[in-house]
Amino acid sequence: MEDKIRIAIREQIKNLHEGMSDEEWADAKEAERLKNHPEKDKINKIKQMMDKEKDEEQEEWDKGWYGENLKELASELGYIDEEVDEQGLDQIERGINHITDGGRQSARVSDEGDKIKIKFSYARGEFDGETWEAILEYLSDNMGYKILDQSNYYEANYDREEPAEAVPTIYLQK
Repeated sequence: MEDKIRIAIREQIKNLHEGMSDEEWADAKEAERLKNHPEKDKINKIKQMMDKEKDEEQEEWDKGWYGENLKELASELGYIDEEVDEQGLDQIERGINHITDGGRQSARVSDEGDKIKIKFSYARGEFDGETWEAILEYLSDNMGYKILDQSNYYEANYDREEPAEAVPTIYLQK
């Protein structure tokens, strides 16, 4: 069995040295045809121009995937504002949870593209006026965000096993 494998490998190696692949054969035929063509200089110049364009396109493509990351590109195009990153969202969340003492009144902060959403999904009621004002003051005065929309409204679901219909939510401008 081992001898058959060795013989097969030797045959393949031998064939590699002796023959050309279909692609190599086609390239050789094309080179031969071009060598004998009466306008080979013009054809070579056109090929060089096309190769240069392909190289530039490939360079741009590579730059998009390797030179810049997607977040930088999205920021450059104005889809996201890099000033608010994951650490910034975590800082907002920690600050609010410090005011509310966390637990069922803990905040979840998410990046919604052009705005930041703060949602109190586990709340079981509205915040008292003093706490709600402290949260809004923290966001606007201390953190410097513009509050686009805010609602301290809470509506329980009829089926208590299901999530609430409405919970306190705040939207900030990035």
